[in-house]
Amino acid sequence: MPPWNVLNERQTVQVFSPTLVKDVQEVEFQSFPSGSILTVYVPKEAWDSSGAEGSIAPFVEKVEEAIAGGLAASASSFQDVDPDTNLLTDYVRFVVVYRGPPPLSVVLSTNVDVPYNIVILDTQFGGGFGGNIGITGGSLTDRLEAAYQQLKSDAGG
Repeated sequence: MPPWNVLNERQTVQVFSPTLVKDVQEVEFQSFPSGSILTVYVPKEAWDSSGAEGSIAPFVEKVEEAIAGGLAASASSFQDVDPDTNLLTDYVRFVVVYRGPPPLSVVLSTNVDVPYNIVILDTQFGGGFGGNIGITGGSLTDRLEAAYQQLKSDAGG
């Protein structure tokens, strides 16, 4: 059994710019073992040729790796308007948690919103999949580690 379960899928169109649109398969799935519910937009031709295995597996691997490695506690997906392009951009929201040492055991958390192209940068889709094409702010790992270090600093640790 793969480390995900497709919950819903439908064909739609993704708008990359005022003059560029692409037929995509919108796929909502649950990844395991974290149980994260995520949605990805896979180019229709990629979905037709490789289905869930080739399209979702690389994405699941990156998300689950971040959670299993302790960089994040959970993940979910959402869309928001990119302030630079005014187009919808796909994000994964990772929750990063810092647990301080006893006796106080302070617990702080924050959300780290990472554009899909950063999450899947090392996969077959490359940086041109889902808006926010420019790479600023570092890799997925860099962003999650920076958030953790900020929480640790905020807690006085």
